[in-house]
Amino acid sequence: MTDAFQAAARAAGALALELAGDVVSLRGDAQSLGLSAVQEHGRVDSLLNAMAPGDRAALERSRFEGPLDRRVRLLGADGRVRYARLIGTPADGVWRGLILPAGASPDGGLEALDLESALRQALEDGDVLAHHQPVVSLESG
Repeated sequence: MTDAFQAAARAAGALALELAGDVVSLRGDAQSLGLSAVQEHGRVDSLLNAMAPGDRAALERSRFEGPLDRRVRLLGADGRVRYARLIGTPADGVWRGLILPAGASPDGGLEALDLESALRQALEDGDVLAHHQPVVSLESG
């Protein structure tokens, strides 16, 4: 982990993140984002499992393609959803970045993630058919 990333992580109250192969390294207060288990296990799959399903693909692509600056949802060990900004870049086969806190769901939020996941699956399976019905003012057209 470079000194610049560590200094930025301390200043922002963020987690410094490093991904190398299947190993993840977190530096900082992982508990504040509910990522203590990820820090403890040190595996990329544990980080991906802590992310909302819709957010996982962005991290997977960016590990190999280029810079990432995206808001993600993290599900902590306590079941609470926390919002975070994930920024970083790959270099020499290692992805380095920061996880910046961006708020938390007041009511836990796990149910919302489940609903979102179910809706995404229903759209992909063709179980939901959306129609657009424009709203038109009769006076102005």
